[in-house]
Amino acid sequence: MLPRLLKQYAGQYDVVVLLSHLGLDVDRQIGKRYPEVDVVIGAHTHHLLVHGELVNQTLLAAAGKYGYYVGTIQLELEDHHIVTKQASVVETANLQAATSDRTEIEGYQKLGERLLSKKRVAQLPVAMEKNWEGHSRLASEGLAAMEAYAGTDAAIVNGGLFMCDLPAGIVTQNELHQLLPHAMHVMRVTLSGDNLWRLIMEMEKTRPFLNRFPIKGMGFRGKYFGALTYSGITYNEHEGTVLFRGEPLSPMKAYTIAVPDHYLFIPFFPTISIVGQNEILYGKLLRTVYGDYLAKQYPIKKEATSQHGQKGTTDAH
Repeated sequence: MLPRLLKQYAGQYDVVVLLSHLGLDVDRQIGKRYPEVDVVIGAHTHHLLVHGELVNQTLLAAAGKYGYYVGTIQLELEDHHIVTKQASVVETANLQAATSDRTEIEGYQKLGERLLSKKRVAQLPVAMEKNWEGHSRLASEGLAAMEAYAGTDAAIVNGGLFMCDLPAGIVTQNELHQLLPHAMHVMRVTLSGDNLWRLIMEMEKTRPFLNRFPIKGMGFRGKYFGALTYSGITYNEHEGTVLFRGEPLSPMKAYTIAVPDHYLFIPFFPTISIVGQNEILYGKLLRTVYGDYLAKQYPIKKEATSQHGQKGTTDAH
């Protein structure tokens, strides 16, 4: 699109500023190939260019990640042409905070939690406790939810996704958001029997390492990756064999499993990105998929709804 747009608007502008979410390497390629682009404000790779970076005549600017820096770009023009260009950053930790900032930020957080707490999702008969390094009912329910949503006979999930326990009784969207704060989706992965066996071998080889591996980014908002849990897949460690729904894998057959889309982006399971037929189901976040499943399996009873309504009336007064 870039060559087409530059040609379409040629002569109609003084400055071309490109907002890029392509990463630093691609930004540099753009600077080399398209001298018409004056400034590239880059993202995706979370890179920090303290004084910007000139690639030919193109200024690359980037201010890192998580709001740690604020960037400034200064362009000086004469007769509609840039004569100087420079970029700089300031570390936000060194900026003076207004006395009301913290109160305002905490107010937004509390307001959001109050609004989510009013939205009831399900009524659990028992508490569900997290277990990052082993099996948990939270993970079992997650596997079932992913299978139901993706229409698969098997699923894989890591225990580190589930950040807290869910108490018995009414579960609200606020608790669901605390449980699964990740910006993740469910993904269908289709592999031949040989490649599914290879994927499980990759998972089993990295399992001890991943159980307590701290990971951040690429949609993950937890602390540790945690233990991998399978549904519909059985691994025999002594024989090195894999069963799918109790049957040996056939090299000529295709198998479809549901996993978090996070697995496509992390480097531990290369089989998925190399040979997997992958379909990310963008319609719902993993959190919503989980909540919808709980709502169906554990619907809120009428008496709980009535009590909640009475309480709401009292609170209103």
